[in-house]
Amino acid sequence: MRSSRGFLMEAMIPTKYHKSLRKIGPGPRPLALSNCSTSNWPTMLFTILATLTLSFASVLAQADPTEDQFTRCGSIPSEAEVRLAELSFLSKKKASKTSQVGVNAEVDFNVVIPVHWHTITSGKSIRGGYIPISQITESIKVLNNDFSSTGFSFKLESSEYIANEIWYDRAGLAKDPRSPEYVYQTEMKQSLRLGGVSTLNIYSTGFTNTTNRRILGFGTFPSEYEYNPVDDGVVVRCSTVPGGSFYPFNQGKTLTHEVGHWLGLYHTFQGGCRGNGDLVSDTPAHLDGTNGCPTSLPDTCPHHPGHDPIHNFMDYSDDSCLNEFTPGQIRRMRDQFMTYRVESESMEVTYKNTSPRRYHRSLGVAGTGAMLVVAALFYPSNFL
Repeated sequence: MRSSRGFLMEAMIPTKYHKSLRKIGPGPRPLALSNCSTSNWPTMLFTILATLTLSFASVLAQADPTEDQFTRCGSIPSEAEVRLAELSFLSKKKASKTSQVGVNAEVDFNVVIPVHWHTITSGKSIRGGYIPISQITESIKVLNNDFSSTGFSFKLESSEYIANEIWYDRAGLAKDPRSPEYVYQTEMKQSLRLGGVSTLNIYSTGFTNTTNRRILGFGTFPSEYEYNPVDDGVVVRCSTVPGGSFYPFNQGKTLTHEVGHWLGLYHTFQGGCRGNGDLVSDTPAHLDGTNGCPTSLPDTCPHHPGHDPIHNFMDYSDDSCLNEFTPGQIRRMRDQFMTYRVESESMEVTYKNTSPRRYHRSLGVAGTGAMLVVAALFYPSNFL
């Protein structure tokens, strides 16, 4: 129950799948035609024809963009933004001494992340963004499968449907606080977001009437939570869920990609063929996002080692082409999570064949020994 906001919380998943479709906000006003009049029938006929023409154009405009028109992801930080974020990361990582916990890709590291899914619709039809619960649970299944090698898993705690045509159409990606996309996205997240820094909020919308309507999704980075916690989470186009209509991006990999950002990963082609790229040593540099799923591995940065990582979840390839995170990416996600997304100042660390220890972000681990680590965050019992 969210009594402070006056909203009714959905029953916790998976014990109950009952959903209520609730209307938030007035939504756009319906187009009204003037009454028929024999003395004004030519004008009335013109109005009807014009209205039908505009309506048809509107339907075409709201259709999903084709493959060659899309932008897979809107989370594209500038070089200056990356530099600032990495300075913050290095400083906070050193202060928290996360390296002392051994959060590399070879140890046992298990964190369950609670998920709240907010389905924004313009009505009860699939065309209007209404995703059946079966597709939502399948999305979480795909997410867990894709992250199975990372030590992160995701548990769907709640799912809700919100009927709001403006949010469905216009809540999008924008950095200008004056833009409609920014205003509606902020309004949406302020009304719906649940949990703290380690809770993943997923919003599915339509992007049907936004400046960046070609994007498939976008996600926030861990370092951004500190100065804008309400914005934290990922937003995906509703037709990209498993079984959705946006082929070849309808196997749920857009969500995997955006959650990769939420856990601190950049695109594998960040910076192109120059600079430090995505700050991960085992993802080869490539010039730009991959289109389709090439049958032979391209090498768009021939002066750098390796071929383009077309199968990496943080590239732009077709969903069917994506199937891997590298050990370096896994290490970075764990470091980013431990640095930015630990809910409280302490967490429980269980060493293999030993008793649980307490990990303090400011002090590191109490005790010594080269042992495998299993990390379990403090959540209410119904989260784990």
